[in-house]
Amino acid sequence: MSSLLEQAELAVQSGRYAEACVALATCLSGDWSRDAEEATRWAYVALKVGDLTAATELITPVVSGKSRDAYADSLYVHTLQALGLDGLASWELRRALRKWPDDIYLLRQRVSDLERRGKRTQAEHLLERIEAAHPDDPANRLLAAGLYASDDWPRAKAALEGAILDAPTEDYTWIAAACAARRGGSEGEFGDLLRRAEETVGARPGILIQAAYRAREQSNWSVSLDFATRALALCPRYDYGVLYRCRALFELGEREEALNELERHLEVVPLDGLCVRLHRSLCRRAGQRLRGARVSMRYLFRSTAELWRTNRRPHK
Repeated sequence: MSSLLEQAELAVQSGRYAEACVALATCLSGDWSRDAEEATRWAYVALKVGDLTAATELITPVVSGKSRDAYADSLYVHTLQALGLDGLASWELRRALRKWPDDIYLLRQRVSDLERRGKRTQAEHLLERIEAAHPDDPANRLLAAGLYASDDWPRAKAALEGAILDAPTEDYTWIAAACAARRGGSEGEFGDLLRRAEETVGARPGILIQAAYRAREQSNWSVSLDFATRALALCPRYDYGVLYRCRALFELGEREEALNELERHLEVVPLDGLCVRLHRSLCRRAGQRLRGARVSMRYLFRSTAELWRTNRRPHK
């Protein structure tokens, strides 16, 4: 299993996402005798290929056991945030920081958490503290770009360009930059950044998803559909790819196809709560409440059974 894990990690680093997805599926189809460190590394792979359901299944037992560490808690918080569970993520983050108050990954997450909760001054003070402790860390620029993207775009853009100069070949640089530009940049600036990213690191699902999200916010459904479809071609189980593609199909009049595609996805990934919620919402809009209720109840039963199982899963 460790050699398969190493292959998956290398595939993610090299942008070979389809290969990493196959390795992850092989991992999940096996037994659950992996240790906490291995489960944490697999959770990172799952996050990189956008499979939030797998990431949740892998990391939850780790942070529930005695082998948890700051990095595992950081991945867990990231997963909760990606699932839209901001309140729970914030609570878990504060709990982790009580145990590891100086961990740099948790502190960076705290900056973003404070900004999301409207505590801008506290977020800025914490960022200054991080920059003083780690003055040469290029991740600080990305953090600043995210913090200032919405209301001080020139300042955010300067930080963003500095981050790209610091680490131009890292895909996380471009994904974070795309996220900041989506929130604060003009259409031309966002498009230019996407072009530069593809020229530098190639197509990355995380960048394509930011483009799909921006188009969705502008109700540009055909563009959102195109970007989400391209992301899914790289990572077939990318949760947000399925979400944005099916929402776009629905808004473009392909209502039955959108619902059918969500249901096919949920047959493969039955614990995908994000897609269950979207399915229920679209069924309500389509006047098919009973159809949505059946899928929601199936998810409720399965998620309850999985919670029972993971809370009792032993670790080495």
